[in-house]
Amino acid sequence: MERWRKQTGEGYEAAYVKDGDKVVATAGYRFLNMMAWGHILYIDDLVALQTSHRAGLGTLLLQHLRNEARERGCDAVQLDTGYQRHLAHRAYLRNGFHI
Repeated sequence: MERWRKQTGEGYEAAYVKDGDKVVATAGYRFLNMMAWGHILYIDDLVALQTSHRAGLGTLLLQHLRNEARERGCDAVQLDTGYQRHLAHRAYLRNGFHI
């Protein structure tokens, strides 16, 4: 909770998917202005419960964030991920991201 409080003070927002009363996937993001990229939506976190993997929830959240970025006049949506996260890379590529 302490980390989340610090992040929200820096403009961190979250979107999530629920199954009943349980959150099964979430995306944490913020809006930044960058010299190189302009006004962007930056994705800090994109996670799902292990039992919800491969259910399309990441795609659902990424589509929502793209729409959010368009509505707020962003030039791009960006994220960083570890080089070893091959399944995540495939998901991002499938959703229109570039390495």
